[in-house]
Parts: sequence; structure tokens; C-alpha cells
Amino acid sequence: LGVFFCKENTLFNNAEIKFFDEEDIELAYKLSDTNQSFVLYDENKFKGLIIFRYKFYDERTILDILDKTDCILITSLQEINKIYFNGYIFTNNGKYWECKYPLEFYINQIRKSIPELNSTIIEIINFAFYILSPNKTGATIVYWFSDLSRKEINNIKTFKNESLNVNNKSDITALRNLIKETDGAIFINKNGNFINYGIHLTYSNKSKKEIKTDHSTGTRHNSAKKYSYDHKNCLIITVSEDGPVTIFSNGVDIIK
Repeated sequence: LGVFFCKENTLFNNAEIKFFDEEDIELAYKLSDTNQSFVLYDENKFKGLIIFRYKFYDERTILDILDKTDCILITSLQEINKIYFNGYIFTNNGKYWECKYPLEFYINQIRKSIPELNSTIIEIINFAFYILSPNKTGATIVYWFSDLSRKEINNIKTFKNESLNVNNKSDITALRNLIKETDGAIFINKNGNFINYGIHLTYSNKSKKEIKTDHSTGTRHNSAKKYSYDHKNCLIITVSEDGPVTIFSNGVDIIK
């Protein structure tokens, strides 16, 4: 189920509106699939069905459409209910509500610790929050601000293929599949290229002593936190398999 609530005469690009009579409202709801076709209300009046020319595979695509139309979208799929409004995503799993803030909120939080925030980091944040997280894809992404030292290169053996880039929208599906099938961290260089994967993060005795283990989180988060303490020239984004995203720099969660 997916329902758009829009202002009067809202214009949509790449979409076609099928106008239905009021008595056919039940049919419209049955035809709604939350991926491409949605029930449409105009100023709270039932209009029919809106069908987009492409499918919505991730939350970012949906937010981009809403940003251009100033609409509200409500979806319900497999007992997960979501409300998209003004850049926010409110999610209910049948037990409690969660709120995902607009991307700008997370960017501003990160900028307090990382003033040199660049477009590649923003794309990685976008990827983590709106593609990996809603699909419950666990991940550890290590972004390097500078070229790796010879010691760091030796510690991760050899680099793999660098043809995939987080800045290329055409690569996103392949990147998501790679992460889904990978056990270990993904390394991304300053240009956005995936330079290695399947890396098991190790940390020093100093970080083990200085950075307290958080027993409320798993190994993924604690390893990332301690590794970021050892390596000041990286930013680490972790995505839990149940959805939440954490970002570490210098041993600290910078969006907490």
C-alpha cells in the first residue's frame, strides 16, 4: 500500500495519473504496489492512481520526488509502516516509531567534527542511511581522507578492483550487492573508489585500553570505534543489520 497526499494540481515529472471515480477507490488501493504505483489524493480528495515510469528502489529516490512536489507519502509493506514528509521518514514496525532525520541534519552533525566534509562523504552517508539501512544490510565502510601509507597497504594485503565508485549512481546496485555478500569492512579512497573489501579491522592495545567497549552494541561497532581511534585519517560508517547507522571518527560516535 502506498498513498500520496498532495496539494491541489501538483505536477509530477516521469509519472502518469489515472483518474478514478470515487466508487473505484478500493480498486485503486489494490493496484497500489509502493514501488511504482500509488493512490493519489489531491487536497484530501481521492483522485485515482499515480504511476511512475521507474520503480522506487530506495528511500533516497522517494525523498527526491517529495522534495520537488511538497507531498506526503504513506506506505505499508510487510507490517512496516512509513510516513515520508519534509525530508523526515517516520517508521513503525508494529511496536514503536523511529524517526530518520533529513540528510542535512546528519551532514551538519558530521561537519562539527569533520570540517573538510566533501561530496564523496555525503554520497557515502546517503548510501548508508537511505539504501543500506532500510534494506537491513549490515556494513562497515571505511573512508580514507588521504592515500594509505605503505604500512596500511601491507596490513590489508593487496587492493582489489577500483572500477566501482560510490559517486556513480549506476554503480549503487552493484555496491549494495557487494556489501551484502561481503564479510568484513569495505575501504573507499578519497575519490570514492572501492579499493578493497572483506577487511577485518584490527586495533592496537592502546585503543583497546583507551576506548571503552560498548556492550550494548556488537563487534562491528566496537571494532570500528577502536580502529577509527588508531587511524585519524579515516571516517567509519557502520550500518547494523537491524538498520541504525553510526559514524565514528577518532574513536567517537559523531552523530550520537
